[in-house]
Amino acid sequence: ERIDNELREVWSAWPTARDEYRASPDAFEQNFTERVNACIKVQQDLVRLKTNLRIVETELTASREHLDRSTASKEQAVENARKALENMNAVMSARSSLLDGREASAVEKEIELKLKSAEQSCEDAARDYVECDKALSVAKERLDDSGKIFATASSELTSANEQMNKWMELFCERKGIRITLEEIDLRLGRDQDWLDNERSEIERLKQDVQKAQGAFGVHDAQVEQHRAECPTDQAFEEVLKAIEELQTQLAQARSMSELALDRLKQDDALRKAKAEQLLRLEQLESQAIPWRQLNELIGSADGAKFRMIAQRCTLDLLLGYSNHQLTQLSARYRLERLPESLNLVVIDCEMGDEVRSVHSLSGGESFLVSLSLALGLASLTSERVRVESLFIDEGFGSLDPDTLNVAMGALMQLESQGRKVGIISHVQEMTDAIPVQIRVEKGRGGASRVVIPGTESVSHSDDNGGICRVDNPAGESVIGTHTGDLAVRMKAALQRETDAGRTKVSTRALREELGCSPSEFKAAQSALSSEVIQEGRSLQLRVERN
Repeated sequence: ERIDNELREVWSAWPTARDEYRASPDAFEQNFTERVNACIKVQQDLVRLKTNLRIVETELTASREHLDRSTASKEQAVENARKALENMNAVMSARSSLLDGREASAVEKEIELKLKSAEQSCEDAARDYVECDKALSVAKERLDDSGKIFATASSELTSANEQMNKWMELFCERKGIRITLEEIDLRLGRDQDWLDNERSEIERLKQDVQKAQGAFGVHDAQVEQHRAECPTDQAFEEVLKAIEELQTQLAQARSMSELALDRLKQDDALRKAKAEQLLRLEQLESQAIPWRQLNELIGSADGAKFRMIAQRCTLDLLLGYSNHQLTQLSARYRLERLPESLNLVVIDCEMGDEVRSVHSLSGGESFLVSLSLALGLASLTSERVRVESLFIDEGFGSLDPDTLNVAMGALMQLESQGRKVGIISHVQEMTDAIPVQIRVEKGRGGASRVVIPGTESVSHSDDNGGICRVDNPAGESVIGTHTGDLAVRMKAALQRETDAGRTKVSTRALREELGCSPSEFKAAQSALSSEVIQEGRSLQLRVERN
């Protein structure tokens, strides 16, 4: 839409341009190029026709016999020229309004950048879609697994219910009773106190039955004796009624006794089943102990706890190597890991083993700790290969002088241990302290050169960006020539600044402009000692006074 708004004037000047561009940008560009070429051709035809017109006008005076034909040719040529001029003006007008007057290549580059940005956004959206699709597939698989587990559990539950119903039917047929699951649950839910009360009640009923039987025997004997000795005065119906009542009570007592005995048998069966289940539970508990211990070690299903344990062990090994190196660099500090984490703390041995955060270290101390960790990591990763070389680019420009001295002392100690230490730095104090150097010096026009002080050769970059080596068999001749050239260039630069009204020039800016090292700059300055004056950090030409 933004491109469409920007090309609105093009669409108005060329009605079919929008449809052609949307259909095929390449065809649109080709058509546009063809029309521009046609315009150029019309211009060339116009020039050619003007030339022919001048020839015709010249020949008109000498060829009267061809006057009519020349006149017609002239008019036709003028008409063609007029049409060509109109076409040219129309094409030029359309070209000036097309693309806001910008070049087609610039607009094409801008459109390509926008298309690349849109393609990148499309690729990012496609990656997000793929990740969401993967997550959806995993969720569907989990849902299917859960459905299968639920179906299996439902099937097992149905089978268990069927087996339980069959067992209930067989049990009822065998016992000759009718009992429901609710009654079983109710009876199984009764506690030991209820069972003890029932037993005591049954015992009491048994005793009552025995007492009743004994009393019945005694009374029966008494009745017989009474009948033998003295018949009852009651009517026979009353005696039968009394006997029936006694028999009814006896039957009730026997029924209660049988019911109590059944309850005792059921209780014994339940106790036996419970004991078997407890024994089975103990066996399963003993089998689950190794799995519980393994679960405590491994942790979650994704192995995060086990991975954390492995990372802690690896970090402890790394800290062992690093503390060995740190003891040689600075015996004051020792690194330790916080328990149950991967965070590091610093132990200050000179402050009573005070625990400090790594963020409380100074710049030099942080450098020593980082250097010890780097050396420890090299020792950890190189099982059989000893890392003898170390290249450091630690940003020495941000260190204060004291911290820089501490860092240099540590590096010198590493060198004394037999390691080769390479330092990438632009700090002048380090440059003066390190004897063996390889310098990269900036020259004019973006060129640079590599200089090795103390050798008899100079390397510089050629026009193609390569490194050329210039041998110096004559010793100091090349250096002298180079110093003289620097002196001439230095004087010319100072003269230019003086003519511009700036008498003093910064030595640093002048050295960067000349693209030389500090030693070469000082040599060139010494060569111009009679013509150049130094005031502080600035140079100026010596002014001769009459």
